[in-house]
Amino acid sequence: MRSQLRLWSVPIVCATICSAITLSAHVTPPRILMTELEALQRLFPGAGEPPAQQIRLTSESRQQIYKQFDWKPDAKYRVFPVGAGGGSGALFVLIDYTLHGPVRTAVAIDGQGRVKGAQILEAQEEAYVWVRPIIHADFAKTCIGRDCQRGTKPPASAGQSGENMIRFYRAIIEGQLCHAAALYRLALQGGRT
Repeated sequence: MRSQLRLWSVPIVCATICSAITLSAHVTPPRILMTELEALQRLFPGAGEPPAQQIRLTSESRQQIYKQFDWKPDAKYRVFPVGAGGGSGALFVLIDYTLHGPVRTAVAIDGQGRVKGAQILEAQEEAYVWVRPIIHADFAKTCIGRDCQRGTKPPASAGQSGENMIRFYRAIIEGQLCHAAALYRLALQGGRT
């Protein structure tokens, strides 16, 4: 009985170790493209280093955003208000989670609630293959000046081909820009449009 137990324990231990090694080998580190403060300096030159704040959305605000933008926001967000109470604008840090890992974006919103610019801060190594062409195409240029009264929604299914994945990530990133504008209006401007 003991010899049979030893005989079976060796393959079980080996299988466990091999699966742990395989699993850890697949987890890729994020590619940090820029820090939050670097994005702040680039998008709001001369703004200094305002302290980051965490805004918490009430359930009513979250429902209002969902109704207006068809987007379910998280309860908490990091924001760097620029000027007194964010009167000159704010930099929002947004994260969207995809199958290939999170995409973190810093979105600058001006004092009127319009997109001023954006920088992608971080993407997983697997997703970076599709995010890189979006960065090189200066993705934020087409969104600058938009107030995003109507939300944008990523496609439900984009498939796995390269071109489809670029469109998928572009939709996610453009959605982040509109989401930041909605957060600015509701959290820092008190719902004014």
